[in-house]
Amino acid sequence: MTPLLTLILVVLMGLPLAQALDCHVCAYNGDNCFNPMRCPAMVAYCMTTRTYYTPTRMKVSKSCVPRCFETVYDGYSKHAST
Repeated sequence: MTPLLTLILVVLMGLPLAQALDCHVCAYNGDNCFNPMRCPAMVAYCMTTRTYYTPTRMKVSKSCVPRCFETVYDGYSKHAST
């Protein structure tokens, strides 16, 4: 019984620990915001999105998302990345 218990403990210690993801979640039109929030278990990424109303006026949103997806080139940004 002791060798089996030892084996189980060794296997359990080798498993990666699950860590919750904290993202800054907010939407703002000017000043930066810092509002850390614990994301749900299914979430794997933090996402920041810029939405331009005009070339000089934009809205930034930060949120928890379950997966990454292709970004759309908005015509004002020089670089768009995934």
